[in-house]
Amino acid sequence: MTASGTIYILNPQERWVQRQSTNPDGDLRKDETRIPLIHLVCCAVGEPLFMFLDILRDGITVTKRVSTPVILIEKLDDVEATARWRRG
Repeated sequence: MTASGTIYILNPQERWVQRQSTNPDGDLRKDETRIPLIHLVCCAVGEPLFMFLDILRDGITVTKRVSTPVILIEKLDDVEATARWRRG
């Protein structure tokens, strides 16, 4: 979770990221969609989340995503754990 309240679910093994905004004013058009993760540059508490994504899924265009500082990192063991975590 970032300081803005945005939740990012990252799966480095399968190379995807999913963004979940908790603030409607901060919604992006690809929220709730698994986006191919090209490279995770930084994911550490107190630092902005910094990664490169293939949002267009064309294998050519690279999107740089930098978030507000990360305030919480939790390991989720599987997709069901992710679903339970989202529901609170």
